[in-house]
Amino acid sequence: MLQPTTKFNFACRFIQKRPDTLPYFLSFLLRRSIRGRSYSRNDGFSAPPSVVTFAVTDYCNLDCKMCPFQSSNVEKNHLDMAIIKKVIDQIYNSKPYISLCGRGEPFMHPEFFNIISYVKSKGLWCAVDTNGTLLERNVDQLLNSHIDLVSVSIDSIGDVQDEIRGVPGTFQKIVAGIKALRAKAEKSKPIIRVNCVITGYSADHLEKVYELAKDLGVDMLNFSHSMYIRTESMLKAQEKLSQNLPKPREKISWDTVDIDGENINAEKIAQTINRLSKKDEGVIVSVTPNLANADEIKKYYSFKGFVEINDAKCAWKHSNIYPNGDVEMCDGLYPMGNLNDSDFLKIWNNDNFREFRKKLKETKRFPICSACCRYYHYH
Repeated sequence: MLQPTTKFNFACRFIQKRPDTLPYFLSFLLRRSIRGRSYSRNDGFSAPPSVVTFAVTDYCNLDCKMCPFQSSNVEKNHLDMAIIKKVIDQIYNSKPYISLCGRGEPFMHPEFFNIISYVKSKGLWCAVDTNGTLLERNVDQLLNSHIDLVSVSIDSIGDVQDEIRGVPGTFQKIVAGIKALRAKAEKSKPIIRVNCVITGYSADHLEKVYELAKDLGVDMLNFSHSMYIRTESMLKAQEKLSQNLPKPREKISWDTVDIDGENINAEKIAQTINRLSKKDEGVIVSVTPNLANADEIKKYYSFKGFVEINDAKCAWKHSNIYPNGDVEMCDGLYPMGNLNDSDFLKIWNNDNFREFRKKLKETKRFPICSACCRYYHYH
């Protein structure tokens, strides 16, 4: 979670680049504050979410070391366009932030640009997270869809990026895609962000990624600590709390996640990010979660207690929708219902979701929250 001073400075610099977004975000923050009051209820009921993530497809053209999904025995699907429209029609009046990302590469959905256009037709803010390899060939369609934010994954440069992402030539395609987008886009429309996942493979290259982001003229650079960390002790502790919660229909193989943890130097990472975040060279630098020092980083990766002491409130503010229609909290762990059987708003406050919220409020947080970026955002 960003500290208050960092949040303020970040917001000021962001609004300088995109002053047209100020009315939307002021309204968004107000509605989010109102929705947050649902946490005070004891019945597990919640107002509609402030953030909805559509994982629009399971298909991907890469094989990333730190991804648990592509190597798992999960039936691959595209999220049906009719379902997406139905959900948007139900929630657009509450003005949620819409994120298109998830298990696969969003550009591989056959109606990807129609999805963005439909979200925008309802007056909603829409962002996409992409591996960037399909960006160059689709720049015109992307801009015509009026996307607000494009977040592109770059963990290192050259051959190291290709090794992390599992396919030769990946780095060159990403760079070409960003250059094409920057060349054709209006100034600061859309916002272009580079997201760098911190692993043992990328940890020594954070400064190089910063220099690349600056050279490419992107607006933002986010360093993201690895989210998919599941230690044995964490999973055992989680299992004890999950006996009465919904069980996943799909088995995600966490054993395949490779973050090269032995080569994560917490002291060096903390020093590098602290130094880069103070630079004023046109790129807004952030880190998710914003762990303040080496000790917090070590704790995050080792599951030796929680970095933050605040209660987890993500289940009142955020929801994931997966390609098979499942509505979930906590990636691949707790399906609350399926959109092929029920409407989104009914699932959002059904018995499963309300029981989940009551359990989460009782325990304050689950073991897996210790390595979940949303835990540090949704207080």
